[in-house]
Amino acid sequence: MNHVNQSLVDLLMEEHSGQRSELIAMLAFENPEVCEELVLLTFSNEEPLSRRAAWPLRKLYDHHPEKIIPYIDYFVLQLRDLKSESVLRTILSILSRCTIPEEHHGVMLEFCEAKILNANTSIASVANCIDIYYAIASGEPDLLRELDLMFEIIRPTASAGVRSKMGIIHRKINKLSIRKQY
Repeated sequence: MNHVNQSLVDLLMEEHSGQRSELIAMLAFENPEVCEELVLLTFSNEEPLSRRAAWPLRKLYDHHPEKIIPYIDYFVLQLRDLKSESVLRTILSILSRCTIPEEHHGVMLEFCEAKILNANTSIASVANCIDIYYAIASGEPDLLRELDLMFEIIRPTASAGVRSKMGIIHRKINKLSIRKQY
């Protein structure tokens, strides 16, 4: 284990707070090596370390998305291997606010569909997957119809939060349909 890695692990494990996450995010912003280690620790599937690394990673994205954008390909390729629902939720939150590279659209649509239709997926992860699916599908009427069909499948058992997200996206789909008629 190198010095940067051990120092970062120590910082992550000493204290778990918003203030500590902001400090680690700032360190990652200032030092690309720390940023890379933070990404690797987030995807390491070592609990609670992965969870604790994900939070500052999200904060870094919130303040400086340009530092995280180079890792989007890695995020997409590693999604299926994440074991922690908490880490998955954080990574999906980041991905829901990014432009997914076109070469990953198929993988992301498949992943999001599986998560949306899985009753064991957390509410936040379903909501983020709906956003990601819609962002990719917004130019493809067939994919938008598929998203609407998923909504019909999950509606009877969906939480209030997921039903609200479905309503928002359904209205966006309708607006796209109206625009295409003119």
